[in-house]
Amino acid sequence: MGFKNCIRNQGFVVEAYYENNRSVIAKQRAFCTRFALGRNASVADRKMILLWISNLRATGSTLKRKSTGRPRTVRTPENVEAVRASIQQSPKRSACEHAMALGISSRNLRRILHADLKLHPYKMILAQELSERDHANRRAISAEILEQVSPCDFSFGDT
Repeated sequence: MGFKNCIRNQGFVVEAYYENNRSVIAKQRAFCTRFALGRNASVADRKMILLWISNLRATGSTLKRKSTGRPRTVRTPENVEAVRASIQQSPKRSACEHAMALGISSRNLRRILHADLKLHPYKMILAQELSERDHANRRAISAEILEQVSPCDFSFGDT
């Protein structure tokens, strides 16, 4: 049975660390005897034990601390709300125009629209709609072209 990183084991490790005058080696031996592990069984190493101790001192728990990571600079709640208000105020304005008005890059505005607001910006393309009159005009023009061209005008490579 190998070492399992569970809360019960972490608690025993921290307790044994302080009972044995802050000795990591003595803690590892106490852990092996407590859980009836063999000589070559894997136990928490020095680095892991000291990490648990530092976590306990800092947060009151041996659990892993949430890493801070890189802080968000553009996708902040304030900017998300500003983008939402701007889109609601003028929904026909393009994403690039919203970005310029808010002072946010176009790419970051699109990221806010897509990831935070679940909106998908697109550009409307206007197309010309054909009417019944257009079909009649097209047929009339085609008939005029066929009348002006005689069948002899076409050459398919035969001489």
